[in-house]
Amino acid sequence: MKKTVQLITAILTTVILSLSLEVIGTTVHAAKTFSKAEASRPVGYFSNSKIGVAFHWKSVRTKSGVQSALIFGDFKAPRLTGGYSLGNQLSKNKRTLTVYYKKINTKSQLSKTTYHFTLYKLSSRKYQVKVSNQLPSNHGQKYTFYKAKKSPAKSLANKFSKPVIQKKYKKLLDQQLQKAYQQAKAAGQSVQDPATDPQIQQREKATIKVATNSYLKQLVKSFG
Repeated sequence: MKKTVQLITAILTTVILSLSLEVIGTTVHAAKTFSKAEASRPVGYFSNSKIGVAFHWKSVRTKSGVQSALIFGDFKAPRLTGGYSLGNQLSKNKRTLTVYYKKINTKSQLSKTTYHFTLYKLSSRKYQVKVSNQLPSNHGQKYTFYKAKKSPAKSLANKFSKPVIQKKYKKLLDQQLQKAYQQAKAAGQSVQDPATDPQIQQREKATIKVATNSYLKQLVKSFG
């Protein structure tokens, strides 16, 4: 139990605090089949730029040794999900790899449910993956995922996450500014309406930009 808690804590740290952890490399055969090493611990980043989903394995060093973690990124939400790898199963023809894992919540608890999804190898860098609710799944629509050595997080965050976060920050600031404006008016103060005042709008825009960039930077760092 103690070892499990240590592993969960280590995985959560990569998702939330994005500590720099060592990734153990393996050699991938450039073919339509998985090598034994690749099937044991896939290396690289898997992503689909059309739906904004990406994932990768991390080898996490704990007191009990090197353990495998999974980091899933839904950049449309945006949302990161951590997983505790339970192992992989390779098909007889060595083209389908079934991945088993348990999700980890923010309280360092493993899900009771065991989840799984499959990677069907099309080429050395192309894989077919089913996606449901923006997560790789054993059911759902099939998508082609591409594998790369470099993290796709920055590109996906700018494309999908940025407009979502900008909209959320604008809505929050608009509400706060209007509330302050109405309170000032009720108190008999002479104040400008933030909804029409160009100077206030310019300052709001600058504030949203800084906050959004900060959020995206942390998101990319946390994905790894």
